[in-house]
Amino acid sequence: MLGEEGKFVKGPFIEITQPFIKGKNLMELIANGVISEEFFALKNHFPLERPLHIHQETAIKKVVEGRNIIVATGTGSGKTECFLLPILNELMREKEAGTLTDGVRALLLYPMNALANDQIARLRDILKDYPYITFGRYTGETEEEQKKAEELFYKTNPDVELIPNELISRQQMRKTPPHILLTNYAMLEYLLLRPKDNEFFSGENAKHWKFIVLDEAHIYNGAKGTEISMLIQKLKERISHYQHNHLTCIATSATLGGGKNARKEVAKFATDLFHEPFYPDDIIESKRVDLTNRKIHGVKRSSKEYTGLERTKDNIALYSFLKDDLNVIQLQEILQSEPQLLSDLARKFFVNENLSNQARLEAIVQLVNLCAMAKEDQESMPLLPARYHVFVKALEGAYVSLYKKRLLFLDRRKSYKLPDGNVVVTFELANCQRCGQEYIVGLTKDEKLEHADADVDIEGMNRRKPEFYMLSKPEEAMHTISVDDDELIVVGSDKAKEIATDEYILCTACGHIEQAGKKRQTNCCNFPEEKYIKVLKLKIAEYTVNTCLKCGNHTPNIVKQFRTADDPATEVLTRALYPCIPPNKQLLEEDDFFRSSESIDENLLGRKLLVFSDSRQEAAFFASYLQAKYNNVLWRHSIIQVINQLQEYDDIRIDSLTNAIVKYGKQKNLFEPGLDDIEKQKLIQTILIKEFMNSERQIGLEGLGLISFVPEKPNKWSNLNINSVGIHNELNFTIDELWEIYKVLFNTLRELNAITLPDLVAITDPAFSPRNRETYFKIEAEHSSLGNKILGWLPKDKSINRRLDFIQKMYRQKGYSKEEVEQKARRLLKQLATSNLFDKFWVRDEYITETAIAKEGTVYKLNYKKWQVKKPEKLFICDKCGSIVSSNIRGICPTFRCEGSLVEYERGHEQIFIL
Repeated sequence: MLGEEGKFVKGPFIEITQPFIKGKNLMELIANGVISEEFFALKNHFPLERPLHIHQETAIKKVVEGRNIIVATGTGSGKTECFLLPILNELMREKEAGTLTDGVRALLLYPMNALANDQIARLRDILKDYPYITFGRYTGETEEEQKKAEELFYKTNPDVELIPNELISRQQMRKTPPHILLTNYAMLEYLLLRPKDNEFFSGENAKHWKFIVLDEAHIYNGAKGTEISMLIQKLKERISHYQHNHLTCIATSATLGGGKNARKEVAKFATDLFHEPFYPDDIIESKRVDLTNRKIHGVKRSSKEYTGLERTKDNIALYSFLKDDLNVIQLQEILQSEPQLLSDLARKFFVNENLSNQARLEAIVQLVNLCAMAKEDQESMPLLPARYHVFVKALEGAYVSLYKKRLLFLDRRKSYKLPDGNVVVTFELANCQRCGQEYIVGLTKDEKLEHADADVDIEGMNRRKPEFYMLSKPEEAMHTISVDDDELIVVGSDKAKEIATDEYILCTACGHIEQAGKKRQTNCCNFPEEKYIKVLKLKIAEYTVNTCLKCGNHTPNIVKQFRTADDPATEVLTRALYPCIPPNKQLLEEDDFFRSSESIDENLLGRKLLVFSDSRQEAAFFASYLQAKYNNVLWRHSIIQVINQLQEYDDIRIDSLTNAIVKYGKQKNLFEPGLDDIEKQKLIQTILIKEFMNSERQIGLEGLGLISFVPEKPNKWSNLNINSVGIHNELNFTIDELWEIYKVLFNTLRELNAITLPDLVAITDPAFSPRNRETYFKIEAEHSSLGNKILGWLPKDKSINRRLDFIQKMYRQKGYSKEEVEQKARRLLKQLATSNLFDKFWVRDEYITETAIAKEGTVYKLNYKKWQVKKPEKLFICDKCGSIVSSNIRGICPTFRCEGSLVEYERGHEQIFIL
């Protein structure tokens, strides 16, 4: 269902962006007297013989004529040159005439400081070769005093030289207003109000205002548009008393325009915004080349003739080979009209060849790749400037029809039409993140269970607390169970261990619901009686379910609806896409004195992936989230690599593995800059201890079966006499099984952080949050007055924990009654911690450390130094909950409350999670 084509992923689509039609170059415009000869000084930034786009040439000519223009040419079309070149030209003309004095000539208004910062960096690079033109950015980030401004400049631009014509402080700009002033509309309003900023708008310096440029003009609609319009009007009135020049207004936008039919509306929009006349002819849109507009004698080639060309021909040779190719011409013709689904496109090519769909798809991808490489010269656009688009849809919930048989749907629907034409309701599904138990979630209205999303506020939050009902098979007895005693202690819950529930009767046809035992007043719908099922309603105080009624696991929000969270989904997509980006193969810069002059390994070269977000806050959070998740994958991959390198050793411990990973990280340059050796050691120790705690059970290395942590098994264990250690062995386990039983029981303690730690690691480190408290265990749990967590090897009376649960399963497997299981399992569990074996082996041989703490007595922890790190030789998976483990005791699943059986698991599938 998840893999259904087009269900959640559509694409890839392929689109081409034809090159823009070329116009004259700057040399021709200079020769025609359109622009100043001073542009020779900027030839390194604006090559004089490189043709402009036709829309850039048109913009320059119109502005030089004094026309107001709207540049609506799309992203990446060179909109900046459309206004920057004529502004520079005007200033150069003044320099030629000897009239280039202080004072603002051009105001560049940006909606965000980030855009202004990008533009100031570009101006700095251009105008370092033309010191006559001054420029400055006046925003909330601009310092008042020159000294502080210089300190900030060098702090934020450590490798950049401050040039004399960049004005960086408010004092400096008031004294000598820059020719080009960059700001945002909020700061412009402040400038117009404050008397100390009069220098920009009055007196001798205000005579030369010439340009107002409004970037991203499309965002100024509605109330914001009215506000900016009034602000521009206020500015014009302020400078009108001194202004000698005609004011030219320029608006830029990638989304204004829309063809000839919209020109009048766009011109009116700009006229209202600037209070200056704009005409439809002043809207400048881009024009693109018709790639197929050439006369050729085409060559028809088979798919095999393109194989290996990328290895035998350079870009220019590829262009010569492909430019008259009929398949290429057909590609250009099809894609020029509209983007195509790649699979649809592939079916139109090589139709006379006996190719499978996959082979045909690979052939067209190969041809597209070759065309994207082929260039007439190094400055030209590719023969096929193509890009791929893939659209991924979030999972918005899972919905189930329960009438007669369960049917699952992964798209939003409130009803389902049966084959006989009748319609039944659907219910939204949720499940336990540990055991997979199904629940339905909704809200009761007029005795009908409706979808919870039917009662949400404007931000998508539920106005009322959702109701959760556990589903069960008809043959399963419905009962309430206890929560894992350990979980309650660790999370600090004081709530009752029994999960309160009420039994309800649900009509699976119409959604009618009522409490069981209530006399039904009426038949809710015309469907037969088999429509009714029993469900258990969880009585919860919160908006989320923190305890599963089936397995008893207690974790915040353990029962979840099937909805894709934004950040995890984007992180997975990002991690999948990033390695697919071709590396940027290039030589090192000549002035990098500390590296070899040889080419860098192409696998280490930079790749760039741009991720957009709806807000700055979300972008900031996602950046740190992505970094954290990437580091998890990076170091987990490193752990596996190092363990593989150490296969010749039988005994590897966390401390020695730490040293090996630190060495590996240094060799591969994996550590962030600035970390000294102690900090690197601490980082890797923390990472390994988190894996030892199995803090991410489903995606951690041990949870995936990639590594296992096992206590060192001494040779003397084989000589153990079970009958002499004080353990009543009515289950007839062998000494090897006894070792494995202890291993399973110890796992429950290390997964709850009841372990010792390396010297550099502190449990209070935020890396272990939210369970970053000292945790110990005793025979019976106790409340700690010192804020520690003290687990009980034995659960409290009438309670249960994972250790007792596992022992109970062993007795149930032997056929004991419920009463016998409860009594005998508790007795055996106690013996395992109070027998001679516990003190004279586990404690004396330092597998378990004991510590005396004032007011709390003697407490225990597992000693991490006695555990080995191994690559499992054999793996087992539970046929019910899916847990992967390296130990198998009589096929019993160690997962709390799981009644599944362990079966052998074939290695291989788990590898995909860490690549």
